[in-house]
Amino acid sequence: MLSEALDEMARRLPEFRGAAVVGLDGMPLAILTVDEGPDLDLFAAESAALLKQVAGSGSQQQAGRLRGMLTVGERWHLLLGRLTDEYFLLLVVGSEAPVGQARYEVERVTPRIVAEIA
Repeated sequence: MLSEALDEMARRLPEFRGAAVVGLDGMPLAILTVDEGPDLDLFAAESAALLKQVAGSGSQQQAGRLRGMLTVGERWHLLLGRLTDEYFLLLVVGSEAPVGQARYEVERVTPRIVAEIA
C-alpha cells in the first residue's frame, strides 16, 4: 500500500515532515504528515504546477525527462521525485535533514510506489 511506503520513509528519515504521492493535476493519492509538518495539500498543488513548468522548459532545452527536483528553504527542504508520466512523490524534510539520505529514500521507494499505482 502507498501508506506503508510513506510510513517507512517517515521511520527512516530524520526530520521527516511529510510525504505525498501526487498526480500532475495536483491531487494527492496518499498523504502522510507529522504534527509540525506543512500543508501538503497546498504543497502538492504548487509542486505539480512547478514540476510541469520545469519539465516543459527542460524538454525545450533537450535536457531529457525530468527525474526530480530539490527546493531548499529556511525551514524545509522539498524533494520531488517523478514516479510516472502522471504521478510524482513529494517529500518534505526539515532544513537540518541529510539531503543525500532523503534523495536516497525517494529513489528507494519509487519502484514500490510505481508498482502500486500502475
